[in-house]
Amino acid sequence: MPFWLSASVRIRCNFIFFSTISHLNMSLPSTNAKGEFVKADGEFTKWITADGSSGFKSERDRYHLYISYACPFASRCVVGRKLKGLEDVISMTSVDYIRLDPNGWTFTDQRPKCTLDPLFNAKYLRDIYLKANPNEQKNLDLYPKLLRGKIDEVNEWVTPNVTQAVYKAGFATTQEAYNNGVKILFENLDRVEDMLSKNRYLTGDTFTEADVRLFNTLVRFDTVYVGHFKCNKKRVMDYPNMWGYTREVYQMKGMADTVDQQHIQEHYQVSHRHINPNGIVAIGPELDFNAPHGRDNMVAK
Repeated sequence: MPFWLSASVRIRCNFIFFSTISHLNMSLPSTNAKGEFVKADGEFTKWITADGSSGFKSERDRYHLYISYACPFASRCVVGRKLKGLEDVISMTSVDYIRLDPNGWTFTDQRPKCTLDPLFNAKYLRDIYLKANPNEQKNLDLYPKLLRGKIDEVNEWVTPNVTQAVYKAGFATTQEAYNNGVKILFENLDRVEDMLSKNRYLTGDTFTEADVRLFNTLVRFDTVYVGHFKCNKKRVMDYPNMWGYTREVYQMKGMADTVDQQHIQEHYQVSHRHINPNGIVAIGPELDFNAPHGRDNMVAK
């Protein structure tokens, strides 16, 4: 029987690292006394290794991945699975992207690209977690040894100040918390824009794990974070280098298959009733991710 793991944070050269999407705390997003959103740590953080030394050996059909296309953190794994050619090695199920049930993520076959649970016929994703004990690869290296220092350095500030900052702004419950979150977010988006004006990718001329992380935030930014999370000081479209970069990554072979804007927009705008009480889904914006990106001849400076 396959071993099940849910959502992901990173995919690297010789191993895959899985973390979790929120599943047991089904109340409103957690905030501290200042009204600032506080993201919970992942509970399942096991490594899958070629030799099995981690307790989880890399084997075909042993693992099954549960994801939501709406979630930027889970989508990192969808991207890595696609780019590393693991679709015939690790099977995958997408949960319902509308999340209104108090028990959390549910399984359905009544929405596009969503399916019922094929392993346990579970109704809720939380049932899979409660069953779990907390206890072949393509020649694509997303975490090359020579760039690991740079990748880790970029991830150290992009993760809290961009990837998580959109949630700090969107889930803030005080004006001060929102103001602080937005300030940090756009200061660091400006930093990203500056980097991408000099480099094709975040660490230079090589597409890495750091780009996988950032892309899954940028591809959602104009469609949901600008309006739904009030991160509207600028759009990604207003950053010429970042917008070209987002289109380039989207146009890489297989990447578009990992993005589903219907799942993304309807999940955020229908599920977050504390932000959007009537669940009305915005009709736009119209974005052309397939327009020429103009970054083909860019060389790191």
